[in-house]
Amino acid sequence: MDSVRDSSYTYGGECVGRRIALGERGVERGVGWDINMGDTEIDYCIVGSGPAGTTVAEVLAARGASVALVEQGPRHNVAARGKLLAKRQAELQGRDLDFDHADSSDFKNPVTTSGGVPYSYNSLSAVGGASLHWDGHTPRPRAEDMRVRSLYGYGRDWPIAYKEFEPWLLKAEHAMGVSANDDNPYASPRSGPFPMPAHPQSYFESTFLLPAMQRLGWTAHSRANAIASQSSPGRSACLGCRQCSICPSGARYSADLVSLPKFLAQEDARLYSETKLRRLEVSKDGRTITSAIALDKAGREQVFKAKRFVLAMGGVETPRMLLLSTGPGHSAGLGNHDGQVGVGFSDHLMRFFQYTMPKKVGHSLGFPAMNCEHFRAPENRKGIASFSLNMIPGPVSWDFTDSNALVDRATFKESLSLDLLQDLVQRGVVGYSIHEHTGVGQLSLDESSKDSFGDALPKISIGVGERDLASFVTHEQACAKLGETLDAEYSMPPWSTGGSAIWASHPSGGTAMGTSRKNAVCDQNLKVMGTENLFVVSSSVFPHAGANNPTLSIVALALRLANHLLKN
Repeated sequence: MDSVRDSSYTYGGECVGRRIALGERGVERGVGWDINMGDTEIDYCIVGSGPAGTTVAEVLAARGASVALVEQGPRHNVAARGKLLAKRQAELQGRDLDFDHADSSDFKNPVTTSGGVPYSYNSLSAVGGASLHWDGHTPRPRAEDMRVRSLYGYGRDWPIAYKEFEPWLLKAEHAMGVSANDDNPYASPRSGPFPMPAHPQSYFESTFLLPAMQRLGWTAHSRANAIASQSSPGRSACLGCRQCSICPSGARYSADLVSLPKFLAQEDARLYSETKLRRLEVSKDGRTITSAIALDKAGREQVFKAKRFVLAMGGVETPRMLLLSTGPGHSAGLGNHDGQVGVGFSDHLMRFFQYTMPKKVGHSLGFPAMNCEHFRAPENRKGIASFSLNMIPGPVSWDFTDSNALVDRATFKESLSLDLLQDLVQRGVVGYSIHEHTGVGQLSLDESSKDSFGDALPKISIGVGERDLASFVTHEQACAKLGETLDAEYSMPPWSTGGSAIWASHPSGGTAMGTSRKNAVCDQNLKVMGTENLFVVSSSVFPHAGANNPTLSIVALALRLANHLLKN
């Protein structure tokens, strides 16, 4: 390890910090910092600063633990969000969510795929992780989603019941600032109210969607969003800027704005950004992790020693790191004695649809204030993969509407009518569905594809099951019925017709928790089987994912893990 000759370090030529010994408050370390811990052993080393990692780090540090939070990407300040907003406004149709990544692809997350269905996912290596660019939707799992093997004969059961998990979901809603009303008849029971009321319904939702669904016997209900409907100290209420995937106001939950400041305010809390974990080292007896070996952007090896280690690297990189970390007693990777790492890899399937309404539908806040989980209820998911429906007047930041098709419809005798084009846009509604995945997936290492460090890239093989295909048929029938009831023109883009769909970038299942290492990688307390001091927390620990976006469950599991670590 290189030695540090000067007590300051620089970023972009400017001195932005100094060497601070363990015990000084609010330490943040970045590019070029040599950790040089020697034999110092901290309490916890947490790798990954997304919602899972920052939540665990915040809770542990608040109780006096010494915590190193390691992140392979940079930290983006408020100015970076403003830059992205200007970029989005300038490009209009642009969908590039690139936070000016470091120029090396080694600090991103490429994958290779084989067999089944081509797989790709969007990820962001940065402090805050995926919470920097999500839409804030926070539905809960249903109780049945956690017992699909017992009830329906597919997937894997969770080793914990919904009743035990529910209080942690409620805590997560309060930690994230979720806005909704308790009006969803398809949801499993709650033990308390949402922390904030739902956002107001849009003109389209109250005037068109709600009555149409009532006529079909469905219920449109408030949609749970981690977007503040009320202001609170340090957090704005939603300003309706309609740039939700960026959210420059901070109303939408982002781990770097909510949990990270509380973490860095603690005595022995330290953030190491742009520091890439290479592997975990194992003791000679194979029972404990002794250190985490990382590389900073200056190319120097950094060694973290801790009593306990937590991997919170997301649904793909977490299982990949376990497979890359071999050692005594773990020749096939950590937690992989029975070949379970990567087994059951999954994601949500997404389908899109659109309506041209008979009348203008107005605008929205930029996200749905209502949605419908009719097809998640037990009586409506027989023989199909469950799914939810979400709709919003266009255009919005994630709008998939084919602009060329709109222009064609607004063209008469080779002349474009701007009035007709404007009318079509003002009558447009876009929608999407999130589908539970019931097919078979596998994540492994592709030894033929390496990053520049020589580490194998993750290889993903994933297929679509019979229930998935059946849900596509049900989905198309439901959208057609709803369009007829709305008296609207209904259409679907090519990637959402027949047996087609796209992946939602919600990877899960590769380090599933369970009761035995014959069917799981970690136990119900998220400790990796075969180790004494290694824990994992991310969507990768889900044995199965229902048709609910994963972030709320991830934060709930992180809170539950932090409580377990403090008790033990």
